[in-house]
Amino acid sequence: MSTSPIGRRGVAVAALLFAVSIAVRGPGIFTPHTFAFDEFLYVPAAGRYISGTDPHTEPAHPPLFKELASLAIRAFGGIHVKCRARAPSRDWFPVATDGSHIAWLDSGRMLHAGDVTSDCAVHERHRLASPLDVARVALVGARAYATDKRGDLRAVGGGRTLARGVGDVVGDGPDDALWATLPSQRLVERISTAGEVLARIRVHARPLGLAAIVDDQAGNTPHAYRLVVREPNGTAETIDPYGSRVAFSLDHLGTGETTATTPSIIWSSSGRTLSAIEATSLAHIGTVTLHGAPRALVSTPFGAGVADKDGFFTVFTSGMLPSARAIVVVFGALAVAMTALLALRVTGSLAVAATAGAILVVDPMQQTLSRLALPDMPIVFLTVAAWFCVLSAKVSRSHRFAWLVGTAVCCGSGASVKWNGAWPLFGIAAFLAWDLYRNGDDALLRCAGASPMRVLAVAAGVAALVPVVYVLTFIPNGLANIVAQHRAMLRSHIASSYTYFESPWYQWAFGARAFRLWATPATRAIRVEMWLIPNAALAVSSSIAVAWAAVTRHDRALRVIALAAAAEVVPWFYVPRATLVYHSAELLPFGAIALAALLWRGLRAGWLQRAVVVAVVSVVLFVSVQTWPLANGTRMPQARITSLLARWRFQIDPPSLPWGL
Repeated sequence: MSTSPIGRRGVAVAALLFAVSIAVRGPGIFTPHTFAFDEFLYVPAAGRYISGTDPHTEPAHPPLFKELASLAIRAFGGIHVKCRARAPSRDWFPVATDGSHIAWLDSGRMLHAGDVTSDCAVHERHRLASPLDVARVALVGARAYATDKRGDLRAVGGGRTLARGVGDVVGDGPDDALWATLPSQRLVERISTAGEVLARIRVHARPLGLAAIVDDQAGNTPHAYRLVVREPNGTAETIDPYGSRVAFSLDHLGTGETTATTPSIIWSSSGRTLSAIEATSLAHIGTVTLHGAPRALVSTPFGAGVADKDGFFTVFTSGMLPSARAIVVVFGALAVAMTALLALRVTGSLAVAATAGAILVVDPMQQTLSRLALPDMPIVFLTVAAWFCVLSAKVSRSHRFAWLVGTAVCCGSGASVKWNGAWPLFGIAAFLAWDLYRNGDDALLRCAGASPMRVLAVAAGVAALVPVVYVLTFIPNGLANIVAQHRAMLRSHIASSYTYFESPWYQWAFGARAFRLWATPATRAIRVEMWLIPNAALAVSSSIAVAWAAVTRHDRALRVIALAAAAEVVPWFYVPRATLVYHSAELLPFGAIALAALLWRGLRAGWLQRAVVVAVVSVVLFVSVQTWPLANGTRMPQARITSLLARWRFQIDPPSLPWGL
């Protein structure tokens, strides 16, 4: 098998594709503003590396991606001003929020209610009569609930008493409920707006107050918000909607008022200092000094809202989630560039290389995975890089061993992101064995000499480097309990089971099964749904191209691409855990290379082949344009979302295949 050099033009093409990928995917790191899918596992785990607490709280996967995310958060996850706008009045005093709705008192003790927009503007919707002895106010949607000085909780404007002896109350908008403290009984109760007690939790000490993280997230991920219960002696507890608790010291929060906002950030104001703390790991994300002590600190869907004494409302946001996503954007762009370089290495054609990279840029599933803090795109890059290294060893005779070391480092690093990052090892081992059999003294494993002992030494050294790199990535995580960590990972994968979302390997060839990652509440007329939805036309055509690459006699170098693709599929035959469609992400770069080579070969053939090429490209682009709004999380009318989902229903609910498949 012959391989081709890269050259300056090849590097320029790869750099251009990298820049285009960054430009297309980079702006998406700021939405959604809450965790999507498994981000609520990876980002808090990354925060634990920063806080110095046990980082192995996401037990399903090895640590490398979480370590990289923690470095990004540490470097770029500080506090930033999102927007600043004039308040409804200079003497306003915010008293409650459920995120998008806010309630405030004016100097006459009149209670107002309105909405907070993304540009910090507060629009009054209605004015509510407020008793002069109001103590605490909570919002659930547009409805306000208040306690009087006796601790009786009822709806503002009338209604029966929902609870007595209440100290503090906050709204739980996503579930149409209220959280209330009963200080005399050391209880926190979750109460429906009809007065039914939904949950009763006994806390460790007399509760002094509440602050709630607001999360309007719907979709497939559990609510990530926490209720913060402040207690005496500088302690607090966080409680999730299901009653699980984590106690911590208020030293993390300072001595001032606390509030919380999405995504999973506890905000603390102490004098002129505003601090942001990740709610699950209690990692200190950043601190900013205000111009003056705030009149009030409230939650918004976009960050912490600060009402100052000058009559302005400023929203501060944390860069924690965007910075964790930004590193994935970089890995996604590197995967595009590396795919182009691998295509050039195999085929020697700049046109094929540019086309293969462009296919990844326009693929909707790659777009989605490249803008969320999920570990799949680092694996895609490391997988392609491993194959690029081993094929580069065929070109550079004087640096063959160095390229083989690079291959081992990529495989070991990929395995430390997720275990399926080790799948390239199977294909690369088969390639090296074939190369040893076919090429005699020119074989890669004979780079140190042709004697059997030297061949064995090179093979053993390269193979041993893979687990060495893998184990080294556990050092920040602690090597003392590495065996226990792997037992936890095994249990997690063996117990992993899905029903609706499961996508067996044979469904990947037509882009199934797509599923929803995140959505705004279904009650809104204009809303967002973000789906992990592959391009079905690209999945089918690239599968055909890989099959062609495996049997073609015109360009035998493409057979290594078919081997690489097979290495990403065959291991899943024997893995007991359920598989999802994003497990096919590592397969697409090789399908893109094979498809690009087949398309350009068709363009050089007769008119019929050229017509087929035009048809394939047109259909792939058409499907990308149609599915892009769902993959990119575009704001659309509900009717438009329903229409798109109906059009691609076969990817969401694929038909059953014969023979029980």
